[in-house]
Amino acid sequence: MFPAMDKVKEQYNIKPDVRTGESLGNAEVVLVQSHFALDFPRPLTPGSLLSTKPSNIKTVDWIPQNDILGHAKTRLFLSHVGHNSMYEAAYHGAPVVGFPLWSDQPENARQITRAGMGLWVDINTVTEDELHTSISRVLSEPSFKQNAKHVSRLIKDQRRTPLELTGDWIEFVLRHNGASHLRVQSFNMPWYQEYSIDVALFVLFIVTCTLTFLNFAVVVYASFVVKVMA
Repeated sequence: MFPAMDKVKEQYNIKPDVRTGESLGNAEVVLVQSHFALDFPRPLTPGSLLSTKPSNIKTVDWIPQNDILGHAKTRLFLSHVGHNSMYEAAYHGAPVVGFPLWSDQPENARQITRAGMGLWVDINTVTEDELHTSISRVLSEPSFKQNAKHVSRLIKDQRRTPLELTGDWIEFVLRHNGASHLRVQSFNMPWYQEYSIDVALFVLFIVTCTLTFLNFAVVVYASFVVKVMA
């Protein structure tokens, strides 16, 4: 996704001389909305356009999505499953039918499915019947709503609010001059070390030497046997 971001940077003259990947590598702190209710435990470092629509569908240029997901009458969220959309739905316990498009969205959709709080369809191949079936299942089977509420309780059960946690980390990084001890060191490595090319070459060298020695030993032994038998 970096090339697409670079084009946006160039279009709006947002430091076009600095690539997106380089900017990320120089960041001292990156704030990401995340929670293990959906993510795996790991080390951490405009409106839609419809040409025709039924009378019971309303289209608007913008809506307060977070407020709507938190409304008591919201039963289902049809979403591209972007990162923020996924967590807003999870926070409010809203079941999801996703249609991921690109970038992190396919993995987000799989996380929603693994958590049991929704289903997802392939936007490139989905049929009307498949979409109808997915929506009907999520609306009618109680497990989706129950699992969504369970995820919501996990996310909300924290001693510190997200805003307080954000402040904690910003202050931590400022107190420790960028907290370089927490930076992923791959940003400071040459490419051949980052991808372990040097290690792979060393292993290849050892294997080659070993095979060469074994081949030489077999040839010498075979010659000795031939001489003895002669």
